[in-house]
Amino acid sequence: MGLKKAKNEIGPNIKLFEVTSVDDELKSFKNIGSNGKRNKWNLTYVNSQNGNPYYVTIENGEITELFNDTSGNINLDILIDPKDIKVDSSDLIKHAKDNFDLAPGNIAIGYHFVLTNKQKGEPILSVYGTNVDGYFTKIHYNAKSSNYIKSEHQLPVGGGYYKENASEVLLVTEKGSAVIGSDLSPNFKMDKTIAIWGYQKPGSTLSKTFLKISKDGGSNWELINVNEEHISKIWFSDKYMENNTIFIATNDSIKKFNILTEEIDVIFHGKQLIDINVLKDVVAVLSENKIYLSKDEGENWKEIENKRNVNQIKLDSLGSIYALAEGQVYKDKIEKSSKLDLPNGVDAILQIEIIRDQLFISTPSSYWIFNNKSQEWKKVNITEVDKSYQTLIIDKTRNMKPEELFVLNNNKLISYILNEGGDVSTQKKEIILPDDQLLTNVTVISGKLFLSTVPNFNWVEEEEENEE
Repeated sequence: MGLKKAKNEIGPNIKLFEVTSVDDELKSFKNIGSNGKRNKWNLTYVNSQNGNPYYVTIENGEITELFNDTSGNINLDILIDPKDIKVDSSDLIKHAKDNFDLAPGNIAIGYHFVLTNKQKGEPILSVYGTNVDGYFTKIHYNAKSSNYIKSEHQLPVGGGYYKENASEVLLVTEKGSAVIGSDLSPNFKMDKTIAIWGYQKPGSTLSKTFLKISKDGGSNWELINVNEEHISKIWFSDKYMENNTIFIATNDSIKKFNILTEEIDVIFHGKQLIDINVLKDVVAVLSENKIYLSKDEGENWKEIENKRNVNQIKLDSLGSIYALAEGQVYKDKIEKSSKLDLPNGVDAILQIEIIRDQLFISTPSSYWIFNNKSQEWKKVNITEVDKSYQTLIIDKTRNMKPEELFVLNNNKLISYILNEGGDVSTQKKEIILPDDQLLTNVTVISGKLFLSTVPNFNWVEEEEENEE
């Protein structure tokens, strides 16, 4: 039906290249596609005379969008002959569910279907869903013979919590978890306590948030029972040794949690928490474009007037809040606010940090530090990374002197020491990271680096005997 309507709209010279089912935002539900039918499809046709593709969207049997890409050129040898299609999605969905326990997906909602011509000239019909472990899965069939070809699963590769070992890193948690961040007890030198948080089985529909505590510097871990769908930040109370309390930030609240009694209390609630900055017992929260400040670990809060579109906030030990808003940096106190003049030529700020109570900014090609005494900007010369800037990480762990600057270039983590004036006094070390994960956080513990990482995802094939 789609080919006939497309030919009527476009002309007789078009040939079929690909068919893909598409989520319908208004009509998608968990089990949609369980009968092999979808309401919305994207079809790609090719003009057999010049190779130009036509992109067609069909919804409820009607063409709703049509675009001719006159600059495209698709190989005419891999087009689909509709006469070769002997089965359709409704024929194969039952086999996929019965033989592979294929369940509906939650990112691509329900079951999805793709028809291509990529297997030795044979048309391939693929059924998409999730496997028994909740991972995104596609099962391929020969659309001419209906024979099963293979399955592919999108699985996490890498990820976990790593400890520095010479110029390499060693995994100290189970592999395959997504570790978002970590924090140290304020009495770490005595109690060796670390907290990490993230997701078990990341990328799976069965993924769950976790919080783990180590009391021996990272050798052994205890899973803490917290029932949260999402954790954005965790930190230890400044009086942890006395109250056994950690703070848990979610999308819309901050909770005080006693790890011994498991008592939990909400100390802050907002519709969306955009940024949180903590300095000992002082907590600053950016929520719904409002800034809130507590000087007693959330027992009392005061709102700081804000009329700007703020996206980052940082605290210093002098009682100031720095805010990045619309490309400008503001230094805020409860009673007043002042905009800082930026260095000449700086018009795009990616990140702000505080180093030794001095403002540090990063741009796409350079770093700058603002000296409070001279009230002047100074460029931080790190020539090795200026040309290929990727990610800047400042370690903010407790009792960290001097503070280190970490720059991530590809899979190389470079550590620098900054002196009081903002000069790079030494390049401390380089660590090569594994290729199969993404760095999310760096923590320095007793002179050693601990790295929080999340996995990449690869399609892993599962070959099986053909089934009729």
